[in-house]
Amino acid sequence: MKLISPKELKDIQLEIMKHVHQFCESNLINYSLAYGSLLGAIRHKGFIPWDDDIDIVMPRKDYERFLQLYPKHSDLYKLHSLETDPNYAYAFAKVSDPRTLLIENVNTQNIGINIDIFPLDNAFDDLQQSQNYTKKISLLKYLYRLKFLKPSPKNPPWKRFLMKIGKFFVFPLTLRKLATKISSYAKTNTNQNSKYVVMMVGTTPQATLRQIVDRSWFNSYTTVPFEGTQLKIIKEFDKYLSHEYGDYMTPPKNKTSPHTLNKVYWI
Repeated sequence: MKLISPKELKDIQLEIMKHVHQFCESNLINYSLAYGSLLGAIRHKGFIPWDDDIDIVMPRKDYERFLQLYPKHSDLYKLHSLETDPNYAYAFAKVSDPRTLLIENVNTQNIGINIDIFPLDNAFDDLQQSQNYTKKISLLKYLYRLKFLKPSPKNPPWKRFLMKIGKFFVFPLTLRKLATKISSYAKTNTNQNSKYVVMMVGTTPQATLRQIVDRSWFNSYTTVPFEGTQLKIIKEFDKYLSHEYGDYMTPPKNKTSPHTLNKVYWI
């Protein structure tokens, strides 16, 4: 196998994203760059220099259409989701390049270089009710992360010891079963006119509470430059980024990639 450089990794991710963008445009599927990818688009016109992934979000209806239609469209890239891949164990989807292998410090199957696709789910008209709704899934998320993460050399010895103890108690549970429960819960609220929506499935319990946002922020979209191409974002990106990061145009100092232990290969 041939090792893939950090620059190549980003180039491959960008090609996947361009393919997904073209598919969504052709099929009238709404999506927006999200999390650090949206921040990178606005602040750097591309990847955040120390970041090495691409995240997008789709309203649940668009997400379900994407899962249904994309596998019939792409011969080059592979869609992974609970609905389409029996060995998959995330509550959100990924599109990968199967010519590559990404080895991560986690307890899931190793797939190729990929981009993450998160559904945006319904919450409620009341913020407190929406927060209570998301908190009900916290235990499942803690159990999932305990099962998902491997002890890292970066962790102090006491933390590695506690993780090993915790993993003993969650041993009977599978990652796929936990991910399926999280995904099922995220879809229980069917009110498509609620004031608030939430990115329920893809983050820690604490971060999920921050992801309760006004539905109107996802009503309209535009395109912006991203590494020499054009990708879609929500028009209300300033409200979203301010809500998520505060003063988002001021980069932190001495930031390094969170994925430095990963190994990536051509196969």
